[in-house]
Amino acid sequence: PEYEAFDLVPRSGGVMDWPSNLGTVTIPRPSPKCQADPEVQQAAASIGALITTIMGALSCLTAGWWGKFCDRHGRVKVLSITLFGALLSDFVFILVAMASERLPGGYRFLTVAPVVDGILGGIATGSAATHAYLSDTTTSLNRSRIFSLMLGLLFGGMAVGPIIGGQLITSTGNLLSVFYISFVVHLVYLFITLFIIPESLKKEVMESNRKQSNPVTSDAPSTQLIWKYMTTTQRTSQILGGVFFFLTPLSVFLPRKTGNSQQKNWNLTFLAIAYGVITLLIASPDL
Repeated sequence: PEYEAFDLVPRSGGVMDWPSNLGTVTIPRPSPKCQADPEVQQAAASIGALITTIMGALSCLTAGWWGKFCDRHGRVKVLSITLFGALLSDFVFILVAMASERLPGGYRFLTVAPVVDGILGGIATGSAATHAYLSDTTTSLNRSRIFSLMLGLLFGGMAVGPIIGGQLITSTGNLLSVFYISFVVHLVYLFITLFIIPESLKKEVMESNRKQSNPVTSDAPSTQLIWKYMTTTQRTSQILGGVFFFLTPLSVFLPRKTGNSQQKNWNLTFLAIAYGVITLLIASPDL
C-alpha cells in the first residue's frame, strides 16, 4: 500500500518509527533521505563489494586445504566448522544492525564475518563436504538420484525462501526477523551436525589418508644434504611452497602432460577460467 507523509523520530541505535500495514511499528530501516543519498549508496555498494571480494578470495585460497582436511579428519568436522562461520556471519550482521555505533569501525565491522567465514572455507568448503558425505553414504545405484534430490531441495529453498522472508517481514514489521530465523536455523543445524549426524568416513580410511599426506622420512641427513646443494632459486621455491602450502590443491587446474605426449592437457584450466567468468557474470548484478 501507499503510505502518507510522516515524520521520522530517530531512537537509540538508529531505530526509527516507520509505517507498515500493521500501523506504526519500530523497525530498523533507513529513512527515504538516507536511501536517496548518493554517498550512502556508494558506501553501501562499496561495503557489499568488499564483503563479496573478501569472502570469495579467502574461500578460493582455503577451500582446497579444507578439502584435504576433510579427507584426513572426516566430513562432519568440516561441516561443523563451516556452519560456525555461517553462524558467526548472522550474529555479526545482527550486532552491527543493533549497535553499529558501539563497534570499532562502525558498519565496517561487517567485514569481520567474511574474513572468518572465508578462512573457515565458506560456502565452497561446506558444499564440497556435503557432496563428499553424500558420496560416502550412497551407492552407484542411488547416487545420482540422491544428488538430484539435494539440488532440487536447494533450488526449491532458494525460490521459496525470499517469499517466506518477505511475508515474515510484513507480518512482524521487523527487517531483522529473517536474520533471527537464519541464526536459529544455523544453530540447530550445527547442533545436529555435532551431536546427531554420524561420520561417513571410516577411521581406517582417515588414518590412511593422513599417512599418505604426511609421509615419514627417516633419512634426515640426506634431506639436509639435498638442501645444501640446492640453488637459491630452488631454496626460495621450497620455502614459498611451505608458506603457501594451502594453495597446493589448486595445482590440479594447471595444464599437465598426458601419457607420452609432449602436449599439455588444458581442459581443467579452461574449465576453471570459464567457471570463474560465469560466476563473475552471476555476481555482478549483486554488486
